[in-house]
Amino acid sequence: MTIPFGAGFATGVPPVAMMSAGNWPGLAVDGNGNPYILLITGDTLSAIFATAFVTASSTVNLVVTCMDY
Repeated sequence: MTIPFGAGFATGVPPVAMMSAGNWPGLAVDGNGNPYILLITGDTLSAIFATAFVTASSTVNLVVTCMDY
């Protein structure tokens, strides 16, 4: 997916929900309609920023919420 420059930081450029149905069709959702990924012990979740535009002054934030139930 393409994330616009300044997404979530610049005025008028909203953050991108990477786990939305439009970006990730078929992703499981809970009873409240929230998308989730079921991970078990030993699984790894990785995110890759593959572009030449990342510099020392760039910021890339990935927020993950984890629960054990």
